[in-house]
Amino acid sequence: RRELTMEVHFIGEVYGARGFPDTSLFCKWEIVAGDGWTLLEGVREGQTQVDTPIEGETSVWCHPVDVHYKAITVANWPKLKLSVWHRDSFGRNELYGYGFSHLPCAAGYHALECATWRPKGSFFEELTSYFLGGTPQLCSDEFVVSGQERKQLRSVTMGNVIVNVGVVLKDHHMYDI
Repeated sequence: RRELTMEVHFIGEVYGARGFPDTSLFCKWEIVAGDGWTLLEGVREGQTQVDTPIEGETSVWCHPVDVHYKAITVANWPKLKLSVWHRDSFGRNELYGYGFSHLPCAAGYHALECATWRPKGSFFEELTSYFLGGTPQLCSDEFVVSGQERKQLRSVTMGNVIVNVGVVLKDHHMYDI
């Protein structure tokens, strides 16, 4: 008996970011897929360069994303996990936001805008952050994509990350996609 499998190819870019309180931003990204998904080709995580646009303009990274998966289930569809960082004038990196987006399950081109957030510290931590830099961070970013424990966090809304992605599906008709 032949095992039912489908293939999914995500081709696109982490285009840039806007709405953050400062410039000199870069992004770390990772594609998180559940059980039943096997990476055939590509790199599932990466980091953009730092872009320092004129204040108020969009930070542009145009960082390529190109991954090819084989799947035996549609459950645990891949998600894109993001963390945006700011590099200050002293060369220090501080977290500006976490975010995630479900990758589209329909074939074709998709423009995504992913909202980000960061943990809100105590009054003292926020005051220290304002004067000395550095913001509160999660001990582990594993639950950024799950959402289960995230509802217990106090957070601050940050900017948005723009992602452009094309989706190519093969043998998806067996799963009614």
